[in-house]
Amino acid sequence: MASTIRITEKEANHAGARYDGELSIATGLREGEGTYFYPNPYFNYEGQWQNGKKHGHGRFTLGDGHTEKNSVYEGQFRNGEMTGDGRRTWADGSSYEGQFFEGARHGNGVFEKPDGTRYEGSWERNRYSGRGRLELSSGDSYDGDFATHQYHGQGVLTEPESSRSYQGAFERGLFEGEGRMTENGGAFTYDGQFRGGVRDGHGQGADSHSGVAYNGDWVEDQPVLRAAAWDVGMLDSEESTVPGVTSYLPSAMLLNEEAEQQLASAGADPKAKAKAKAAPKKGEVEEEQPLPGPVLEFTVGQQMPEISLRLQTADNKSVAGESARRFKVTLYRERMKPPPAGEETGETMRIVANFGDQRPATYVDPVEAEFFPPEPAKAAAPAKKGSKDAALPPEETEDAEPPNPGIEAYDGELGADGSHKLGGGESWFLPAHLKEAIHFLKVEDTTDFQGGPFQKMEDLVMPVRVKLAA
Repeated sequence: MASTIRITEKEANHAGARYDGELSIATGLREGEGTYFYPNPYFNYEGQWQNGKKHGHGRFTLGDGHTEKNSVYEGQFRNGEMTGDGRRTWADGSSYEGQFFEGARHGNGVFEKPDGTRYEGSWERNRYSGRGRLELSSGDSYDGDFATHQYHGQGVLTEPESSRSYQGAFERGLFEGEGRMTENGGAFTYDGQFRGGVRDGHGQGADSHSGVAYNGDWVEDQPVLRAAAWDVGMLDSEESTVPGVTSYLPSAMLLNEEAEQQLASAGADPKAKAKAKAAPKKGEVEEEQPLPGPVLEFTVGQQMPEISLRLQTADNKSVAGESARRFKVTLYRERMKPPPAGEETGETMRIVANFGDQRPATYVDPVEAEFFPPEPAKAAAPAKKGSKDAALPPEETEDAEPPNPGIEAYDGELGADGSHKLGGGESWFLPAHLKEAIHFLKVEDTTDFQGGPFQKMEDLVMPVRVKLAA
């Protein structure tokens, strides 16, 4: 004997609804297959019923009356609610296929939007929660843990448009904890700690193009000790004459005024020499002031003393965590060219002193000789007959190897401790033809950076006194 009967309501009932389907004979409730037309004409349900409730498989149409398309759910129902596996589509073309609980996306499922946004993974009450993968219309993607619709836990975020990616810990959508970030298509990489979405804590950042790396503390995406300038100082093993000060720069910069006077006095105009430095007044004695740091001096015909090239911050703190920054070092003297007719001063020229130059003291730099021809050498007096010199055979010069001219510039890079030793050894031999004068030691930053927080530094031009050997 059948347990249900089928009815078709031609008119709406007291609630304004209408039903076409099966009813339970025993209870009079909707049971089996049937279609229910809601008082709101934009809603209807077609599917299975139990005890008067939607239960089993069905199709529920939801409309707002303002669009041609409706939102449709087709799938499992339980006790009147969308619960179980199903598929829902929205009027804007979005869709979700997966698990539902009491009408909400809950469990595992795939959500897609017409603009290309796609999420596949775990849900909790219509929010991403648990493990999942999100692809955005911008091309960005995230694969990892979610909580309440935010990145939370461990995951990988890729942002092709900004050429950035991050793998590590997240908290409430922000980088938080340990992670690895690459920027500019991999040109810059950071491994370490993050707080509030930025590099903050201990970590190492490296520029893959130049090889420069910084290992230390970071704050707000920047190294705490950020290199801003060069410093030239004593080696760690040396003891300073001024306690706590090992940099040669403070004392060296006091030579700038003397260098300016030297340049003026070396001009072609004899009057310039008289004006270069006024003599102290009669009876006036200049009081010597203590120097603010150790003094660096070079000696003609000897090796350049060993010194340390290193980095410092904008407030003169030592930067020990950065390595592999490249540099070029040159040494030169300045001299004023003779002024053109009708002008008081000429152009400043630089006369480079080569490192490792073994040419004799009689050698004259051709750049200087072009404007200041050397005085002709005096002819040597003939040796007296019978003297010791007369017995010596003439020197053979045709097959002799010419002396090493050295190099105009020294190229190098900082070591793991953020410094580089200059000087010492034959390659740092200072020419015997060097003039006793103020020279300039110039350090240039030659690093080729492609991205990241590192910056190319300005040149350091440091005056140094060059003296004759005692």
